[in-house]
Amino acid sequence: MAFQCIQAAFYMNLSGLISQVLLAKVDLNTKHGTTGIIPWDGSSEKKYKCLYCNHSCNIAWNMDRHMRTHTGEKPFECPQCPLKFVTKFNLETHFKTHTGEKPHACHLCSYRAVQKVCLKQHLLRKHSVSID
Repeated sequence: MAFQCIQAAFYMNLSGLISQVLLAKVDLNTKHGTTGIIPWDGSSEKKYKCLYCNHSCNIAWNMDRHMRTHTGEKPFECPQCPLKFVTKFNLETHFKTHTGEKPHACHLCSYRAVQKVCLKQHLLRKHSVSID
């Protein structure tokens, strides 16, 4: 079940609501004495709406990640250097620079890449090959 803030068009699931309350990011006591939260009505409208822009989505963790673009929060810290990241995926990708791991190999030459997207770009630019 999702819940909507009465004061803003923002939806969150119950675990998101609980974590926001625990982090004191949501005030459950409005001036009218209501909770400030109403259950999502199940419509086809996207459930989660950003408080700061017109972004919306149907998955809570997508909204959590999006909200970091506004808050600047980077909760994923590299254990090898001072860099911090918005997503765990970005940290894992960055960490490969410390290990030297390049798991994506070109089948036409000796090029190797940390990310699959970089291999795709290489194949297209250097070999005129497009892959899905």
